[in-house]
Amino acid sequence: PPAIAKAFSPTTIVPGGTSTLTLTLTNPAANTVALTGVAVTDTFPSGLLVATPSNLVSTCGGTATAAAGSGSVSLSGGTIAANGTCTITLTVTASQPGSLVNTTGNVSSTNGGTGNTATDTLNVSAILPPSIAKAFAAATIPLNGATSLSFTITNPNTSTALNGVAVT
Repeated sequence: PPAIAKAFSPTTIVPGGTSTLTLTLTNPAANTVALTGVAVTDTFPSGLLVATPSNLVSTCGGTATAAAGSGSVSLSGGTIAANGTCTITLTVTASQPGSLVNTTGNVSSTNGGTGNTATDTLNVSAILPPSIAKAFAAATIPLNGATSLSFTITNPNTSTALNGVAVT
């Protein structure tokens, strides 16, 4: 039977960020003929969606489907060459922090039967809030004297810009 593997890249994003999901389907070396009628469905866990745009690309032939905003990707009628592989790639996004464990359904083919499932985890880290520090230019001043006051606002997120930051 065919085999399947899957991987997210990158493996960690923030809510609203994107990752590329790759499904790799393999025709085992022992098979001297192409596998036909290859099919698989990958239903995502809650909070994981096909991004807009989906950037869906399949080298497996047949019909690959992954509608933007939906929670799944599928292939029907695909072909894998003898001792070959094919891939399905698409962009996904997540709406909430957490570890999203994603397992495909079994990959199958008309002439090779039913193969395995594949599992990978997309980690969605929380967006951390900004921090603020303040400092006076002089530690002491005379009565009715003046000094400057500075505020430093820091974004602890390494790959996410913070919008709408305000301070009173």
